Amino acid sequence: MNNSIAIMISLLLSFYIGHAQQSKNIPTMTQQLDTFDIRTFDKNKNKVLMQYEFHSPNGNAIFQGESTDIYYEKIQNKTNNNIEYKEFYKSGKLKLKGQHYKGSLPIGEFRWYNDKGQCNRISNVDKYFTFTLEHVLQYCEDHKISENEKKITFWRTDSSFLNEDAPIFWTITYGIIPYQGKGSLIEVPCFIKITLDGKTGKESKREYKRVKIDTDWKLIGEPKNKGNDFWNKIFGN
Repeated sequence: MNNSIAIMISLLLSFYIGHAQQSKNIPTMTQQLDTFDIRTFDKNKNKVLMQYEFHSPNGNAIFQGESTDIYYEKIQNKTNNNIEYKEFYKSGKLKLKGQHYKGSLPIGEFRWYNDKGQCNRISNVDKYFTFTLEHVLQYCEDHKISENEKKITFWRTDSSFLNEDAPIFWTITYGIIPYQGKGSLIEVPCFIKITLDGKTGKESKREYKRVKIDTDWKLIGEPKNKGNDFWNKIFGN
């Protein structure tokens, strides 16, 4: 082989090998396509509320807003109760992305990004939960706790920063249920709260709080106790 050709090949190989080694040390860039359309938002927003609401071509409802430091966006999926939530830097670049059930309960994975588009934090609020939201909804159905009839609020432990052995719970709060004390003819509205183990789904306690009377939750005894017709009726026992 001609010496000049051999030298050229050797130099090219050295360049590619060196370039490959250097590229291993370059931080991985997560390229994000999510950007906030500032121009369209400014054109259509309510100048007082700083909000804009519209529907996408696929029928999803989209709600956008602006605060001092960020823009934000909520996308209501027309096929389920999940709302995709996003926050954006004032440049329009994506800052945070995640989902909420019915706009209030965080579900699944949340991702944070820096202003260069790099994902610098991931948090999974479902971490360690084997009794999932689907199980909780089934529990409500089995116990005749209908979201159509009662205002229900779901809460759960944020296990994203806990260890595997830490206790985790779901709570189901609903009402307003009429309460009639023993020996009284007056019904008082109250809220009900049920706590479930986040791994097994086992009930740990049931509580009630009378509206405008109680400041703290009070434990409900085992609802199947004889003579406890009020709670038996509520829990369908």
